[in-house]
Amino acid sequence: VFVVYDGRFFVLSLSLLMVELGGLNSILPRRYFLSVLSVSDAPTMIIGIDSSVGSPGQSIPSSVVVIVHKA
Repeated sequence: VFVVYDGRFFVLSLSLLMVELGGLNSILPRRYFLSVLSVSDAPTMIIGIDSSVGSPGQSIPSSVVVIVHKA
């Protein structure tokens, strides 16, 4: 059985899960972009990751959403 879900459903669900795990929503300064995936300093579980890039010609900035749980 194949079921198609709206992507917003998963974003909302993961956001609620992140809040239950005690997570924070943060905007990282650009200088941290290259070290975002540097997670080897502690046991880490990446629950979800998504990126958004504007269409050609649009001035919408790219964004990355990562839901991470560190022990």
